[in-house]
Amino acid sequence: LEDDFYWQEALSFTEQVKICLLRALITNPEVLILHRPLHNYDHATQEHVLEVLKQHTQNRGLGLPGDTWSHRRPRTVFFTPESIHQAKEA
Repeated sequence: LEDDFYWQEALSFTEQVKICLLRALITNPEVLILHRPLHNYDHATQEHVLEVLKQHTQNRGLGLPGDTWSHRRPRTVFFTPESIHQAKEA
């Protein structure tokens, strides 16, 4: 059982945080609550992650066919921003 998690030790902390965020998005939740999801990233990555979260909300999920958009339930993301700029961008 310990060998199943060995790969995690090879990842940096930032990579582990990215995996946690991806796990949350893969489940395609209708409501996503994130505490400081941009904290561990550089500015460029923060902007990219914020854009992905906005796409999740606007497209009512990620990676889903465009022709089914009107049949999907809305998506909502709550998160604590790191700066006023992030709050305005959200």
